[in-house]
Amino acid sequence: MIDYRKYYNLEQSVFVEIKENFERNKHLTAVEFFMIVSWKSNRPKPRIAKWLILNCETGSLDTDVVKFTTELSKLKDEQLLAHLVSVDGIGLAMASAILSVLYPDKFTIYDYRVCEILNNHKTLGDRAYGIKSRDSEKALKLWEGYKKFIKDVDEFVDEDFSLRDKDRYLWGKSFYEQLKEDVENKFKSKE
Repeated sequence: MIDYRKYYNLEQSVFVEIKENFERNKHLTAVEFFMIVSWKSNRPKPRIAKWLILNCETGSLDTDVVKFTTELSKLKDEQLLAHLVSVDGIGLAMASAILSVLYPDKFTIYDYRVCEILNNHKTLGDRAYGIKSRDSEKALKLWEGYKKFIKDVDEFVDEDFSLRDKDRYLWGKSFYEQLKEDVENKFKSKE
């Protein structure tokens, strides 16, 4: 029997169960993959599924995802990002979320809130568009920028936290500061 309560807190499910399944199986099922996608953002699921069906051509979305994520498990760090952002519907934010689940000690989530706290990297996500190959110059520039982002996240939080907890800390700081400012301004628009 499935304990459906685990789907109530998707972050817990994806960072524990799905991460462990990927480590053990060296691939994700379609449900596991789209749970990560849903955790980050529901909107791109149909575009991502359509791309996988058209490009993996196995006749089964589950088999397409297994094929695509098996390839992920074989790539070097600098190739992983380009492999993901080549998919229609996966930008830097989504790709980094997937990588953060699968490899939480190496990758962190690219998020506008974290960029605001760092006061840097706000346009890095724009570089992800149009990447079709792992070997392209655009992919290399995106990778170099993303590595700087990871380094800045790691160095900004001067605590002995994991990279994932540093990301949570920065996101939480942004959320708290924005909410505090909204309350002080009585939720009036900044226009």
